[in-house]
Amino acid sequence: MALARSHLSLLRRLANWLSSPGDVPLVCEVAADYVVAVRHRGGHVEAWAARSLPEGAVRPAPLAENIANPTALRQALEPVLGDVADGHRRCVLLVPDLVARVAVLEFDQVGKSSAELDAMLRWRLGKDLPFDVGTAALAFETHPGHSGGQQVLVAVCLRNLLRQYEECLEGLGLQPGWVTLSTLAALGGMDVWGASPRLLVKRDRTSLSLAVAQEGAVRLFRSLPLPIGEDSSDDERLFDKIYPALVYFQDQWGQSVSEAVLAGAVGSRSGLARQLQHEVGCTLTEFNPADFDLPPSPMSGASPDARLLPSLGWVRGEMG
Repeated sequence: MALARSHLSLLRRLANWLSSPGDVPLVCEVAADYVVAVRHRGGHVEAWAARSLPEGAVRPAPLAENIANPTALRQALEPVLGDVADGHRRCVLLVPDLVARVAVLEFDQVGKSSAELDAMLRWRLGKDLPFDVGTAALAFETHPGHSGGQQVLVAVCLRNLLRQYEECLEGLGLQPGWVTLSTLAALGGMDVWGASPRLLVKRDRTSLSLAVAQEGAVRLFRSLPLPIGEDSSDDERLFDKIYPALVYFQDQWGQSVSEAVLAGAVGSRSGLARQLQHEVGCTLTEFNPADFDLPPSPMSGASPDARLLPSLGWVRGEMG
């Protein structure tokens, strides 16, 4: 289903999240410090390019202006899309996790129609969010929860903030009809269907995001802002941000996380990886762009680029 403008979609066929545009071969990510474009066909990447952004050009946040320097963003996007788009206009847009609020909610039962559930979610979220949720973009999916109840994964975002990202692509002739968060897209790079819960840990320049997936559902999602310039080698501080979420998950579901999948600026040899392995008991897997058969990029070279991971996760999830 082609979503109307300024709609946020929990968009991935892998977990049956809404309807998925399997015929859209172009994925574009706008992150805090880079832009990426990937063109794919049948699960194979045909072209890709990545380019860095000047510091402060994009400032992901759920309430404040995000695109601080539209000119710099356009100047980065234009050559990237020129190398990759190949005349395609419709695209999937990946935006930073911090733009939206994501929650996993439990209900004894939910409304029979999507409209009823939408209204119920807006009412429940409206008590806690510092903006008018009635006019926000909202997307959700349901899964079996505890003791016969229903679990709902919901993402909500101010429409005007989402439009800032959409307008940048529209100004270059693209039609970003589908939008999702970077980490939700990256989940396509791991197996979410197993009975054992798996943790995705994704760190970028401005945030640390965690997602626990099990039996095709996201059971926990956290995205925490990180101070600009925080030392990425401060693994103990990062672990202190992760551990309470894992304890909460174990308390709620009675299971511990069996595997941690590392993405972004979290490598399998890092101190954080060792802490996850030894203190939580996780086996470790690294989601690596080298796992894909990537063609050389005229702009970005032949070496796999870790900035591709969310887009590659979306491509893999789309074919899963």
